[in-house]
Amino acid sequence: MKRARFVKAAVAVLSLSFVLATPANAVDLIGSGASFPAGLIEGCKAGFAASSTHTYQYSSIGSGAGRTDAINGKGNFWFSDGIFPAATKPATIKHAPIVAGPIGILFNLNGNAGKTLTLSADTIAGIFAGKITKWNDPAIVKDTNRTVTTTTYVTKDGVIVKNADGTNKVLRTKTSKITFTLPNRTIKVVYRQDGSGTTTNFVNYLKGATTTDLGWTASDTFVTAFKGTGATVDDAGNLGRYTARSGSLGVATQVASTVDSIGYAEPSYAQGATRVANVYNASGAAVNPVTPGAVGAFLGSAKTGSQEGTYAFDYKTTEAGAYPISIVSYLLFDTAYASASTAAAVKALANYIMSPACALTVGGPLGFAVITGKGKDVADKMIAQIGSK
Repeated sequence: MKRARFVKAAVAVLSLSFVLATPANAVDLIGSGASFPAGLIEGCKAGFAASSTHTYQYSSIGSGAGRTDAINGKGNFWFSDGIFPAATKPATIKHAPIVAGPIGILFNLNGNAGKTLTLSADTIAGIFAGKITKWNDPAIVKDTNRTVTTTTYVTKDGVIVKNADGTNKVLRTKTSKITFTLPNRTIKVVYRQDGSGTTTNFVNYLKGATTTDLGWTASDTFVTAFKGTGATVDDAGNLGRYTARSGSLGVATQVASTVDSIGYAEPSYAQGATRVANVYNASGAAVNPVTPGAVGAFLGSAKTGSQEGTYAFDYKTTEAGAYPISIVSYLLFDTAYASASTAAAVKALANYIMSPACALTVGGPLGFAVITGKGKDVADKMIAQIGSK
């Protein structure tokens, strides 16, 4: 009897200690959506918990599924790499562009260790649309065997330093001759199977940067987006060449395990024998996606879109060091959460993700960029609207 009373008393003391150790306003947030920012979001978990007492869980299920969760009120925050269609967006849900980074062109070619491809928008479009089917196609040979110019900016804490006139301060400009021996082998294309904001942005880039419109359809699904290009994934000539995988990790893993393959995903997902291509921008310069300042230079040319808080990208920008397949991932939030504590926690999370502790310290090595200038002004304006009923 005495032992039973002692155990009950001990349990009561431990329970009380746990309650006292957990701040009364601590919130465990639930989020879902885009796989593009998942690495950053996961990497910033511990820092956010230490700085705010709040915690969160995030399910990387794709932008489309994240938007569906937002519609159904499942969870507290969501991420989408594409703009929420006005026809389906709940009235109280808004965008906050708080994560920025590049989409990389991932490839796997044996016999070229340590070397990377340099590709133009037209060549990339031809490959994914099924027009270019061999690695030694003349278009790829031309792109990867020529004299190229690269521009690097002066950066401080992940941000491009500006000249007195507001232009980006250049650290160096380099001209060099590149060569790449290409095999006479079939290109194997890996694409996103699920509804993906990464696909949406990739297609928008191809539509905006190429010299010829191949008949793209605006869609977050690859098969639909490329249906009008004249060479669909189920054409007889393409059977066996195209492979679908869910999520950026799924695409990257497939590329890593498949010689002669190519796909699109965040550079941080590259693994094994996978390399990430350099891309020519509209100025003709070759840009590596993770070069400091490359994403920021591209975002600096963007304008605020037709929907508040969204971006309209300029894929023809001639900013020499701009990486042209850069995107923002939008935090989808509610302006009328059921509780003030939830609203405060989501607002704290948004600010933390944009802070140097997350965006620079965690995000920098993964290829993400710090959002500054007018981009930060837009994000701050939207974050301020996170609220409760």
